[in-house]
Amino acid sequence: MNLQRIPLWDYIRAIGIIAIVLGHTDAPFRAMLYLFHVQLFFYLAGMLWVERSVEKKSAIKFFSSRLRRLYLPYLIVNFLVYLARLVVSAEVFSPRYLFGMIIGSNTDPLVGASWFLPVLFVAECALFLWTRVADRVHISFHLFPIISLLIGEYAVFTQTELIGISKDVLLGVGLIWIGMMIARLQRGGRFKKISFTKTRLSIFIVCAIVYLLFRVHQYSYLPNLALHHPSMIFDSLIGFFCAYACARLLEHAPQKMQRAMQFIGANTIQIVFGQFLAFKVVHLILIALTGISASYYYELYGKSVIPHFWIVYGVFGVGLPLLLTVLRLKKSAN
Repeated sequence: MNLQRIPLWDYIRAIGIIAIVLGHTDAPFRAMLYLFHVQLFFYLAGMLWVERSVEKKSAIKFFSSRLRRLYLPYLIVNFLVYLARLVVSAEVFSPRYLFGMIIGSNTDPLVGASWFLPVLFVAECALFLWTRVADRVHISFHLFPIISLLIGEYAVFTQTELIGISKDVLLGVGLIWIGMMIARLQRGGRFKKISFTKTRLSIFIVCAIVYLLFRVHQYSYLPNLALHHPSMIFDSLIGFFCAYACARLLEHAPQKMQRAMQFIGANTIQIVFGQFLAFKVVHLILIALTGISASYYYELYGKSVIPHFWIVYGVFGVGLPLLLTVLRLKKSAN
């Protein structure tokens, strides 16, 4: 079986991308999602790194795959959205803004959730290069990610601004490394000693959610960026293992639900970008239903003017990109 399509990993991806979509609505629990939803993908990247023995790949194969899967989708979509914004508005073309987009520090607000793709791309590339350097000079592989994590955490706690996306990359390198350590513990049989019964998984999920809600109450604010909040590592690990427990529960779910979650997990990049197109469709529905001014079209951004309308945002944010993906696959098959 292709390791990228192991059901458990797809379930975790699906949970993560649903959390990202709901995190961009005004869902009442969105602040809790910000504690772990993006970090989950960095931990998962580290776990898959170990499962696929990424360090054994050729440099050309590694960089081309990461460029194709992470950076190019980010750059192409953000560039097209920026061009559309220039056409429909009075905004003046800015080479400086375009350069910031290329290096990942300027993400268009319309596709704001894509900010972590260039961060993940640079972090994975940096780790891959470090594996080559560490092998040649006989230095411990763990040295670079530990130092990166410490510097990134220090910058967060002291509120020190670093150049471009360097702070996020430093933290991302550390999170990927933690994911690698979790995978090695799992491969070493440490998790086999744990009996993953439905009751134990359910109890852990409830306890994790209660803890995360408590942390949100302590913070009393929504972090501006998912990687920049106090005790980020511990809180995000609790969220990751909560998602892992949910994924293990899904192994006992009906097959239709399992296939649906696998499909969502296999098309996370499409949902990262497609959710914002879906939000605009929902905005049109809101304007038609409520009669609010169309001038709010670009200002709503997942906000509800009808109680509990965030549920509609969530369904459309996940469902519409998947529908477009299915239609594209059927067209290519024909």
